[in-house]
Amino acid sequence: MHLQLGEGEDVILPCLRCASLSLRIVIREGSHPICCPRCGESVRFDIARRPAGGFEIQPRGEHRPAEETIES
Repeated sequence: MHLQLGEGEDVILPCLRCASLSLRIVIREGSHPICCPRCGESVRFDIARRPAGGFEIQPRGEHRPAEETIES
């Protein structure tokens, strides 16, 4: 996805798991994990500056690690 947004601007993206438009991210280069407030799943977005201007956002699916259970 190519956006003509400046660094530091907010954008709302769809969740890869539940498709709700509930993921708010601030445009900054790098890799950013976000937890969906609707379904609770984690999604990682890689944001890179495009040579022609703007940014490229690549979603990366990321499952949260299973919670450890301690047996007595």
